[in-house]
Amino acid sequence: MWQQAVHRCIVCPVRDQCLEDAIHCGDVGVVRGASWFTYSRSGRQFLSLICEACGSRPVAFTQSTVSRHCPTCRRYRCRMR
Repeated sequence: MWQQAVHRCIVCPVRDQCLEDAIHCGDVGVVRGASWFTYSRSGRQFLSLICEACGSRPVAFTQSTVSRHCPTCRRYRCRMR
């Protein structure tokens, strides 16, 4: 269910406004604006759920970790090394 929510969030037409609202409201523990809002010892932070390389696909993620690249871009980067 969590991954389905992220996929819907990434293609949502109001994603940018939602991100601004989440930052303004101080959301924690939610996915909004194609970002995952968390709280750690260093304070509140948000992680982008859109691939840093291609900018269009969701990153590889689980409930506890978030990569900065989608599975396709990660495979491509591994071959390039």
